[in-house]
This record gives sequence, C-alpha cells and structure tokens, in this order.
Amino acid sequence: MRHVQYDLTLRSVLIVTTVFFFALHIAINVFSIYQEYNSIKNAMKSLAVAMQIPPHWKNCC
Repeated sequence: MRHVQYDLTLRSVLIVTTVFFFALHIAINVFSIYQEYNSIKNAMKSLAVAMQIPPHWKNCC
C-alpha cells in the first residue's frame, strides 16, 4: 500500500513540475513578444521623427 502512495506522490510531483515549466515557458514567450512589440513601436516612432510625419498610429493604441 505504501508503494502505491509513493508512486502517486511521484506522479503528482512530476505533473506539477511539468505544468510549472510549461507556464514558465509561456510567460517567457509572452515577455519576448512584448519586448519585440516595444522595439517595433520605438523603431516606428524614430522613423516618424526622421521623416517628420505626425505619428497618427500612436492614437490608435
């Protein structure tokens, strides 16, 4: 009976670890996408300044 309990504990630890790493992976992906979006926004801002165009796209977001 004790062996079954140990197996169950091991399995739950494995599931928790897998879920945790999966969530961490998703969070890292979301963070990198957010950083990429910010860098694109900054590039468009500097492009608009360089071409002296009023940044009308800034009002949409």
